[in-house]
Amino acid sequence: MNANKQLINLAGILVVVVILVAGVALIAVPMFTQAQATDTQTQTVAQSNSVYEAQVAALSKANDGIDAIDADLAALRTEIAAQPKLDDVLEIIDAAAETTAATIESITVADPVSWTARGAVVDTSGTGVPVAAPTPAPTEEATETDTGETDAAADTTATDTAPAADPSAVTAQAQVLVSITVTVADAKTAASFVDALRVGPRLILPIDSTLADGKLTVQALAFIRTEDAQ
Repeated sequence: MNANKQLINLAGILVVVVILVAGVALIAVPMFTQAQATDTQTQTVAQSNSVYEAQVAALSKANDGIDAIDADLAALRTEIAAQPKLDDVLEIIDAAAETTAATIESITVADPVSWTARGAVVDTSGTGVPVAAPTPAPTEEATETDTGETDAAADTTATDTAPAADPSAVTAQAQVLVSITVTVADAKTAASFVDALRVGPRLILPIDSTLADGKLTVQALAFIRTEDAQ
């Protein structure tokens, strides 16, 4: 009888142990694993929130300076217009002539062409044919002593350039060539006139100037950047 009771007790203990092990395996372990996964997700969310908070803080700080950014953009739009706005260019030329007591002989404005970085080829003929960027013009004395060989070399260079550009290929960043001829008193006045073209507010870049017999010929670029620029 005692042996049977012991067997029964051992069997009962074994059943309890099995139930406990099964409970741990089926309930406690999955719950612990789920808790670990939840904790990992919580840490991930916390890190993401920290990143988002930093981004929001940066955007809020940037938003505080939006007025200054708008003002800078307006200034840039004055220098580089979204449209040709050639009236601005003509006003600057007229003001430069008035300031330096120069007399305007002619102003020729070419069609807009795609913007080209300085040092590359630019269209200085008004025909869409890109030619090498010109060097700064010589002084009046140097101009008077130039020989016909220089003109012949320039003509050869222009002849050997690439074919005319397609006007339809003009990009959002464009430039307009303006050729100006004025009568000036001397080389100093000519230099003052060229400098006056840079005063603004519209950005004008003189790229070539020639002084001969009191007539100054200046080729300058005005720039355009349309609103659909990428």
